[in-house]
Amino acid sequence: MAIAVLGSSSQIGMDLFEEVGESHAYNFYTREQCNLYSKSDLKKTIPGHDLVINLAAYTNVELSEKNKISCLRANFIGPKNLALLCSELKIPLIHISTDYVFDGNKLGRYNENDKTNPINFYGASKLLSEEVINKYLDEYLIIRTSWVFGKQKNNFFKTMLRMFLEGKDVSVIDDQLGAPTSSLYLAKTIVQIAKRSIETNFSQWGIYNITGFPYCSWYQFSEEIKEICIGHGLNINSTIEATSSKNTSYMAKRPENSRLNTEKAQKVFDITPDDWKSSLISDFNSKKIQNIINEYDR
Repeated sequence: MAIAVLGSSSQIGMDLFEEVGESHAYNFYTREQCNLYSKSDLKKTIPGHDLVINLAAYTNVELSEKNKISCLRANFIGPKNLALLCSELKIPLIHISTDYVFDGNKLGRYNENDKTNPINFYGASKLLSEEVINKYLDEYLIIRTSWVFGKQKNNFFKTMLRMFLEGKDVSVIDDQLGAPTSSLYLAKTIVQIAKRSIETNFSQWGIYNITGFPYCSWYQFSEEIKEICIGHGLNINSTIEATSSKNTSYMAKRPENSRLNTEKAQKVFDITPDDWKSSLISDFNSKKIQNIINEYDR
């Protein structure tokens, strides 16, 4: 079994590498080693693999509104090139997508087959990748997830942590609901799903929602981060003010409701939603996060 992991320097990619280690089954490629926008890179990299996991993406929601060409290259044209080659070589593909393919107007949780209607350019670009993969491939798994956090790269958790350590007061949106999702949980789940998808009798291809639990607002997420800091002995004096998304100056609109129903993935892959609060504590205690904290203690 040989599995190609594209975008290995991404948040999930780094956790996936830590999870499987120097496994002979997994081959990891950074954007510099294999750029999805480059057909020649793909043709040198993909052949000989039994499965491809695409973790490469342009994920900065705000900058996507400005850098639309870069966003489309990474989130649409790259996946299109990859899907065409995987189709030619008959190699299954696992691809990561987002809750932002929805507009947030639904009252309840979003199912995989609910109507998509992105309200920002990032979400639109990810929906294009879903559509092109579905067009060219029969054997694919698209994982829609949300609010990814962890010890790797930049994310909401690390941003809040640094602001608390600097003693800054923050205003956080309280009228957008979703599910924080641990990057490490996603990495572990992808390993489980990859193993299952390579089985000869697997046929349940398609789109799956996979997130953490319970649902919360960004404000509630920030409150939990602060509580963990205080609970671990940090002297945090920052105040968190709940605010409406109407009071922000973001270019990119975000859905008010991006709660995803994960029951389908639970049933098919025998997985349980991650308790993101527990994962948050684990990340807090990691060496990388403790190194950040120690920088402020000097």
